[in-house]
Amino acid sequence: MFVTIIMSILVGLVIGDILCFIVYEICRIIDEEERGKKTKSKSNIFKTYLNFVLKQMKEGNKQFFIFYLLLDIVTVSSTVFMILHYGVTKEAISALILVYSLIVLTFVDAKTQYLPDIITKPLIVLGLIQGYFEIFTSFKESLIGAVAGYWSLWLINTTFRLIRKKDGMGQGDFKLLSALGAWVGYQYLPFIVFASSFLGIFVALGLAKFANNKLSAPSPFGPSLSIAGIITLIWGEDLINWYLSFLTF
Repeated sequence: MFVTIIMSILVGLVIGDILCFIVYEICRIIDEEERGKKTKSKSNIFKTYLNFVLKQMKEGNKQFFIFYLLLDIVTVSSTVFMILHYGVTKEAISALILVYSLIVLTFVDAKTQYLPDIITKPLIVLGLIQGYFEIFTSFKESLIGAVAGYWSLWLINTTFRLIRKKDGMGQGDFKLLSALGAWVGYQYLPFIVFASSFLGIFVALGLAKFANNKLSAPSPFGPSLSIAGIITLIWGEDLINWYLSFLTF
């Protein structure tokens, strides 16, 4: 057990650094596209990232340190938990692939309010693949979940746009819920939508307090969807059974 925990921590630290680089690079690309400015392709993007980190250290950028320290802590904690929960199994490896992807999406969305296709689309495919091998759900449930996940949020957003004359969420959210539906199955989609909507309130309040955002300002929905998705993957069946038993009490 002790050796497993130590090895999980070491793996989490290595993966955490890799995810930090991925988040940095995606955010950099998004920032350049938003400004309509694209720099020439760099021969060594790792060197560019290292120079960026060294610059932040030299300037004593506390926000940078908090952001990436939190990313490392979440990555290490998730790695240890999944290994202890599932053991060294295909379920643990699959769950960690999902969790690492969701960590990247969460931090990118929190920083840029974008959920990049380069992560969401492969995540849908990987969800269907795990369904084919029936790791967490059957292929039928996975396929229906992917389709229903996308179109359910599309319908909600279309209704919202008709009423409020503006979008309530982006297409990245549709694709993320589609990916989660592919990973956990269509039957858990209502729970994910409900839980993420509830969590979204706290995300908005947190941004209002710590990032000086107005409550009426748009807030990223990706982090809430990601957290709800992970909760569903691990405890979804238990939570739904508890809820049903509570109703029939």
